[in-house]
Amino acid sequence: MVLIGLTGNIGSGKSTVSAMLKERGATIIDADVVAKQLCEPGEPGWQRIREHFGREVFEQDNRLNRRKLGEIVFADRSKLQLLNSLIHPLVSERIRKLIHESAGRGDRVVVIDAPLLIEAGLHVLVDRLWVVVAEDEVRLRRIMERDGLTEEAARLRMWAQEDQSEKVAIADAVIENSGDLEETRRQVARLWNELWNA
Repeated sequence: MVLIGLTGNIGSGKSTVSAMLKERGATIIDADVVAKQLCEPGEPGWQRIREHFGREVFEQDNRLNRRKLGEIVFADRSKLQLLNSLIHPLVSERIRKLIHESAGRGDRVVVIDAPLLIEAGLHVLVDRLWVVVAEDEVRLRRIMERDGLTEEAARLRMWAQEDQSEKVAIADAVIENSGDLEETRRQVARLWNELWNA
């Protein structure tokens, strides 16, 4: 089994690349999906957030109000660090379990799709580290369009992450995703083919 770590800062288009890899037969472990599952009512992440952030970040039906939580943590780096310290260990543990299950099934290529792959220490598990990058203004536009955010709110989310160059410095491959989708697809195809010709 080949284990690929796929990461990139917010708005880089990492999910687009992940979808291209899925089309080619890769098993995708999506850290954002795992985190959302862990924050469903009654789950461990939900309980930790409730204890540390209180009821104001929850809806009346007890579901997490992600927008409200985002407004709080992206305006205060210490609160973002607190949230990450609460959720990252749970996500890492669940991802390790999913990797083990994939190995047991005999999956050939497994991709850990995680924006904070390096920050959570999961990059040490992978055979290849692929980083998706895009120009800052492209990322800003994507975040505003995708999440319906103001420019200020989008920039806060961008500033909350380390610079793209930090990830690029330790990457095995960099996928440039600022423009044409077909060009991104060609880069993914080349990297995919290299897996089998290594």
